[in-house]
Amino acid sequence: MNQQPDSQWQDPQREQFDYPPINEDHRRTTQRATYSRTSTWREIFMMGGWRLILALVLLVFIFVVWALLSDVQANDRVDAPADQVPALDTTPLPTMTPTAGAQLPQVRVSGTGTSGLFLRATASRGAEAVKTLPEGTVLEIIGEKTVDGAMSWLHVRDSAGAEGYVAESYTTPIE
Repeated sequence: MNQQPDSQWQDPQREQFDYPPINEDHRRTTQRATYSRTSTWREIFMMGGWRLILALVLLVFIFVVWALLSDVQANDRVDAPADQVPALDTTPLPTMTPTAGAQLPQVRVSGTGTSGLFLRATASRGAEAVKTLPEGTVLEIIGEKTVDGAMSWLHVRDSAGAEGYVAESYTTPIE
């Protein structure tokens, strides 16, 4: 058996892909230089320190503006002596009390079957339903009649105090 050297069995193009061995210190030599105590402002600026400088300038600017504005607001306040401060008017506001003879007109829910009638937040079919009023519920009319498209709405209040709008076509007047 004739043995040939290993070099003959190797690919002739392999040598172009042989890379030099990795420098054991490659991580330290390929990373950016860090700041040191001996770095000049120019070196810091060139290494990206301009962002740091810009941030510091912005912080100083914000602090100065804040200080000036808070000083202006402090000067706007006037501390008047107690004898010159006007007294508050503490008279109670008038309240409306219904008279014995005056009673709000009332209507009764009718024509809804077992479904009931929606008490709505506003005079519209698309408005939120505040609650469902069962057939026969007595309501007080507390506002003007509102017409929305082809429907008439009554502004009413039920016995529990809930207020809203109901479709007039599902009510009958109580005399």
